[in-house]
Amino acid sequence: ARAKIVLAADLGVQDPSLLDDDFVWLGPTVGSSVLGKQDFVAAGKFFDLRAAFPDLDYRAHDFRVDIQEPLTVRFTARTIGTMRGELRLRNTVLAPNGKFMQCPPEAISITFDEGTGKVTKLCSGFSMDRLVGNTNGLCGVMAAATIGGAPPSDWEIYPPTAVIGRILGRPVQQLAEPGSFLAPFPESVMIQLTKGIFAARMASMDPDLLGPSFTYCEPFEGPVGKDEYLERYASSMFGDSEPELSNFRVDPYDPYRVWIDIRPSNCPPQAMSFTFDDDGYCIRLTGAAVMDPSIGNAGGLGGVAGIKYSSGETGVGITSRPLPQVLARLQKQVLSPITKIGVDDYTLNGEDEGSDGPVIPTPPDDAPPIPMLNPIAKMSIPKLGGGVTTKLPTPPKATAPDPAAAKRAEIRAKAAQEAETRRQEAAARKAKIADAKAKEVALRTQKAQELKARNEAERQERMEQQKVAAAEAKAQREAQLAEAKRRAEAAKLEKQQQRAQQLSASSKAQKEAAAKMAEKRKKAEAERKQKAKQEAEAKRKAAEVRAAAINRAAAKPPPTVEETGSAFSSVFGARPQTPAPPKPSQPVAKKPVVPKATPRIAPPAPKPVPKSSQGGFSLFGGQLPSSSPPPPAPKRAVRPKSPPKVSSVPKPAPKKSGGFSL
Repeated sequence: ARAKIVLAADLGVQDPSLLDDDFVWLGPTVGSSVLGKQDFVAAGKFFDLRAAFPDLDYRAHDFRVDIQEPLTVRFTARTIGTMRGELRLRNTVLAPNGKFMQCPPEAISITFDEGTGKVTKLCSGFSMDRLVGNTNGLCGVMAAATIGGAPPSDWEIYPPTAVIGRILGRPVQQLAEPGSFLAPFPESVMIQLTKGIFAARMASMDPDLLGPSFTYCEPFEGPVGKDEYLERYASSMFGDSEPELSNFRVDPYDPYRVWIDIRPSNCPPQAMSFTFDDDGYCIRLTGAAVMDPSIGNAGGLGGVAGIKYSSGETGVGITSRPLPQVLARLQKQVLSPITKIGVDDYTLNGEDEGSDGPVIPTPPDDAPPIPMLNPIAKMSIPKLGGGVTTKLPTPPKATAPDPAAAKRAEIRAKAAQEAETRRQEAAARKAKIADAKAKEVALRTQKAQELKARNEAERQERMEQQKVAAAEAKAQREAQLAEAKRRAEAAKLEKQQQRAQQLSASSKAQKEAAAKMAEKRKKAEAERKQKAKQEAEAKRKAAEVRAAAINRAAAKPPPTVEETGSAFSSVFGARPQTPAPPKPSQPVAKKPVVPKATPRIAPPAPKPVPKSSQGGFSLFGGQLPSSSPPPPAPKRAVRPKSPPKVSSVPKPAPKKSGGFSL
């Protein structure tokens, strides 16, 4: 509640009575000095952001108490506003332009005095994610100047190496505002996912926790991809010590993001964030966002740079500090033998660095003792001897006391008494102060022990929770792997079944095709046999027809001599002799008909032509036969071969000597 009152007064600018006389302000751009109460209030009223942005809204959230500093309250602000008034800077005044300002998440810390309840330390302006908003990752007056059109130089904000990289490299795009206000998982699940990444040593032991599009970003470095993060940052982010984790929370303006306060050994408190996707993979991580640079011995640095600085690797700082801070630290380092101020010590703005600090008054020393008056005079005793008689001294005469001397003695006695009283009072005060200090030390020791015990218990509890979370994450991961394996085996089995079904269907189709082919071949073979049978039947019938023709030709009577001579005369022009009258011819013996079962039928032998009584020549050569009947032709053996072609023309008779052939 006290922190919200201070915030409502614009962090004490509108009501300076909320600030303690020893108030100091620290920002991200301070080099070696901080602002006191008067300078802070004067600077706030000079810039007057409320006049330039009448609707200025800090949108403060995540109010929490530091576990190691019970008097420190930390919270996050996402400041927005519209520039409707003039903005006064050091050397110019910017006119209103009506642009909407949207600052990145800003870490603000307020430390109160235990007795008065006033603010003793304020840390503001520390950006937690420079890729959010439209102010180039800046907060406060620098963000307002950026919206007004006069942004500060990169050399004042980023280290020299980062500035050169921004000049030579590709410009980094700002992140768009999240469009969903519903978290992908319940808050407890998202916190367990975050603890699982810590249990895996920032995913160095299980890179599968990070998504393919994972990026890592710091205030001065990045964003870098997954492989570079695992190589450069993951294993060395916290050194060999376990960091202190606290205040896990889901961002109300980005429900996919989980924020956490982290304090590595000897380093200042820092803010980290983990952004997850709908599948539970971490797709973005931010770190090294310092919230209070005055804590620890890391020189106000966070992340890997702070770990190295606290371990003794100081360096010049051109990779981790802006150029003005580098020059200021070099100046302090050179003058430290004279000023007695270390390079990491902060001084108030305008304070004489050569002085040794304010002089603390000490109680007065004890008054010197006052000498007591001796009224009796000294007596001299003469030496004895030499027969000399000794002369005894006579006592002095009594004189009346001097009033002035008595008065002086009284004054001295009174002064001595007062001095003794003062000494006793000083001793009592010292004893009281020592007693109070002892009680305070005892109380602080007791509180520290209680806090240490509580922190140790919380640390043990966190470690147990982390172990449980790691075990749950491991079990969940194993369950997911088992489920994936089961699904893969089921898919493989299903694929094998489908393959078997396909093979069975293919085999069945092949069998059906083979059966159809066999049926087709069988049918073709039957058709072929039927056709062969028909051809054989046709051949048989043709053979019968030919045999019948041959038989008819054989039954026909042979030509006469006159017909032969007439044919001869027509060919050779000779005049044949007149043949004798023929004798009655004898009947020609009929040739037996070849049975049907015989496939081949031998052609019949030609019948000889009968000779005439006068003799003559045959048309086909040789002497003409006589008129006597020819002897019967001998039978020829039938060969079991394919039937030859049967000709109806009779073969010529064999040649005889003395004749000519046509």
